[in-house]
Amino acid sequence: MDYAMEHVINLVSDPFAGPFEGQDFVIDEQGLIQVTENNVRTAALIMRKVNTSGIFPKKLVKIGRSGDSILLGFDTLSDAESIYSDAIGPDNATRIQVKKDTAGKFVIYVDDRRSARPLKSMTAVKKFIRTLDQELRQVFQVPDESSDE
Repeated sequence: MDYAMEHVINLVSDPFAGPFEGQDFVIDEQGLIQVTENNVRTAALIMRKVNTSGIFPKKLVKIGRSGDSILLGFDTLSDAESIYSDAIGPDNATRIQVKKDTAGKFVIYVDDRRSARPLKSMTAVKKFIRTLDQELRQVFQVPDESSDE
């Protein structure tokens, strides 16, 4: 087992309050933490404890899902060079970056926060960005003051 994962286990395993390794979470052979039964609270607890500890140079993030499990792993792409970047939303205030992982999938970062769902093609990435831009513009649309109310 990886040295970092041993530290994670020691940090988050509380024999009295849990989470308990093997029941609430397991670490697979790739070094990903799998939180079983879609237990969002346990996943959030593990991420918070690890990220606030200051022990690890990279943040623990939600990588995705596998069946009924939430996958957590250290963000290895945070320092990688982005292959595409843009500014979207009202006043172009939201920064978008796209990075490619070693498996060839694209990961989107919105204001330096990683999206949990990797996308398979750049076409899907562009569609996601366009949709997000439209949603942001609708949510933050300023009502026209010249209208009679």
